[in-house]
Amino acid sequence: MSFTSVASDSTGQYVVGAVNGGYLYDSSDYGATWVHHSISTSWTSVASDSTGQYLVAVDGGMSGGIYTSTDYGAHWSQHYSGYGGGYGWDSVASDSTGQYLVAATAGNGGIYTSSNYGVSWTLQSGATIGPTGYNLVASDSTGQHLVEAVYGGYIYISNDAG
Repeated sequence: MSFTSVASDSTGQYVVGAVNGGYLYDSSDYGATWVHHSISTSWTSVASDSTGQYLVAVDGGMSGGIYTSTDYGAHWSQHYSGYGGGYGWDSVASDSTGQYLVAATAGNGGIYTSSNYGVSWTLQSGATIGPTGYNLVASDSTGQHLVEAVYGGYIYISNDAG
């Protein structure tokens, strides 16, 4: 098993890991044991709130999607399917509560944000995305300050939640 992304709560007790071409795995005992509850797909990134209860994961496949869990990874729901650009998702980040989320797509897809635990997503006009390669995102604990690293060496900052 080869993890492409991992995330944990603020204590390290609750951990989630993504396997590209595999499953999402979760652990509630500091990584001693792992269970999978999700579908098998091209997982590229996962993020957790500070408690480990609210999780978000993105599918990097061509039909990609954004999935959330509100129960420590026991169950997952797809809230966004693809985005019309023909690329998968690269990266996702969460604030400390799991309410404010940000996701980045490959290619010219864009930056998407959610302010309701991932139930709905908004494309941020004016967000800069690299033409090819990976786009990585990070969030502060409030979800208001975002950072994006774009393939080619550029870093972009947003101080207004995207």
